[in-house]
Amino acid sequence: LAASGTACLLAALVSALLDDGRIDEAAAVMQDYVGLRGPGWQLRAALIAVQQGQMEQARAVAADLKPENLPAEDRAWLYFLQGQLADAAGDLGRARGHYEEAQAAAGSETARSRFLLAREQARLRAGPADAGLLEEAKRNMERLQGRKAGYGFARTYATMLHALGRKSEAVAELQRQLLSLPAD
Repeated sequence: LAASGTACLLAALVSALLDDGRIDEAAAVMQDYVGLRGPGWQLRAALIAVQQGQMEQARAVAADLKPENLPAEDRAWLYFLQGQLADAAGDLGRARGHYEEAQAAAGSETARSRFLLAREQARLRAGPADAGLLEEAKRNMERLQGRKAGYGFARTYATMLHALGRKSEAVAELQRQLLSLPAD
């Protein structure tokens, strides 16, 4: 999206909708936009395509994106997108690297937490959990308890427990998390 006031507001709206998991609404806002479809627009279009499972479309759009052509607040999202594409291609080592880049470039604690969660999920898919990773996941879950990213870490922590053969602990943690979910 371009640098105009309207474009900035639309970029923020699309980003918020994506963050809230409202992919179809974000896609509709993007389709209705009639301004310049620059790098910011392309980035959001690729992020939407990934969420919709349209990896080839996302790859095609992402191939033209360069960090230097994006505003600083969007660069972390480009690295995140690259991580998602590498993850989908099964290149988990490269995915983790992109997620770490995204985390380092993140402009907010919420974004940093989202990128950290994606990195941990890629690490979990790469192989069996060890005690150090398990403790790190638990610390992140506890640190972010009650926030959206905290629930993702709780899911990752429970998955790691299950992978280590500690199924009853995994179920107990998920039940504990369910009790603390907000009504909405």
